[in-house]
Amino acid sequence: MLKCLSHPSCTVEFADQWIMAHATLVRPAIDLRRLQRATNQLIARHDSLRIRFNRTGDVWTAAIEDITALPVEVIDLGEVVEDFSATIRKIARRPMDALAGRLAEILLVKCGSRGDVLITRVHHTVADGFGMIVLAEDLMKFLLNMPVTGVAMSHVDYQRNWQFARGDRRAKIDEFWKNALKEFPKAPRIGRKLKGLEPLYQTVGWRQHRTMDIFAKPGSIKKLTQRHKRASHSVDALFYTAAVETLCRMYGEDEIVYQVAIARAEPALANFCGDRVSMALLRHRALNGASLDAAAADTQARLMEAINHLPAEAANRGSPSDAALIADGCHPGQFTIKTPRADLRARQSVFRKGFGNKPDQYLQIGPYRASQLDVACRSIGSSEYSFALGLDSGNLAFRIGYDVDAYTHDELESQALQICALVGLEPEALTYQ
Repeated sequence: MLKCLSHPSCTVEFADQWIMAHATLVRPAIDLRRLQRATNQLIARHDSLRIRFNRTGDVWTAAIEDITALPVEVIDLGEVVEDFSATIRKIARRPMDALAGRLAEILLVKCGSRGDVLITRVHHTVADGFGMIVLAEDLMKFLLNMPVTGVAMSHVDYQRNWQFARGDRRAKIDEFWKNALKEFPKAPRIGRKLKGLEPLYQTVGWRQHRTMDIFAKPGSIKKLTQRHKRASHSVDALFYTAAVETLCRMYGEDEIVYQVAIARAEPALANFCGDRVSMALLRHRALNGASLDAAAADTQARLMEAINHLPAEAANRGSPSDAALIADGCHPGQFTIKTPRADLRARQSVFRKGFGNKPDQYLQIGPYRASQLDVACRSIGSSEYSFALGLDSGNLAFRIGYDVDAYTHDELESQALQICALVGLEPEALTYQ
């Protein structure tokens, strides 16, 4: 990430996607002294928020600052705001220099009778979506003088004990991925390569990335999940298999390798706010008449095997093995499967109802009435094709993310309909964002 951010061709849009920002509209007004005290307690508990990056030549190091206070920035917008949502979004998504600046910020935006907006901004180099839940819960507890239990995992301890396996386990993991990456297939003629474009080996400067959402008819998702309750594989594995099998059939490929982003959910990491996502690589061979259910069972077994051999540097983007594969004409990151987010912490939180709130939905938290505001990053991705399930979000069946230069709408809609046909899902609507 640091290598990409320091690249001369890095764009503002690319840099923006790595800013994790949450904004909450709160009434009554938040006492600044109380918020400052809570913020200081937060950075004392999580040393990841005190990281600064330093570079010597091509080598990056992380230094943890020995500070006791993180000043809360106060912005007073007054009573009249012409476009409230756009103004808050602009503040929440203002540039953050990960290469030279501070990587965590707490902002208090005073908005007159409308209330206060509490904004938490953390760079993705030191936190992830799960970690933002940890930070939001801890900050609110400190603000309300509630007990904050358990010891937060230090960034140093994570690097030392969790980032890479050690000893015999490290040797077994390295051997596993050495064998898995043998005779790696070349980048298939799909997407950008089919259209004569260079594959997106590095996403620096990526301009346009969009998503297509596929919605199912009412009851169709329920019927599908009921049919597979007793299957030897999960519904997730069924869809992952159908997605890559569809690519094989549409473009005449015998084999596709795809990257799987896996959010680690070990209990020991429950109080860690840093980035805990590991990457794995899986191969899919065209079915050629074989059973989709049998292939899905195989996908699930191989996914579990890969998870048991993580974390592994060999499967990560930017690693020496990744660079060697790219030099050999392969493209490990061309296709990405996004597994469900590790959200146990959010579901168990005393503030769980607030984490899933949409704008204009309010939650009473102690003396405060709070509502989440939408300040998320817009349509930026890190693969030219990604697949994610949405089966727990109403009638959203799945989502395909794509580089606009890689696929036409006709191609995408054909893919969506074939995936639905393979798994036995009744599609109702396709929408683009």
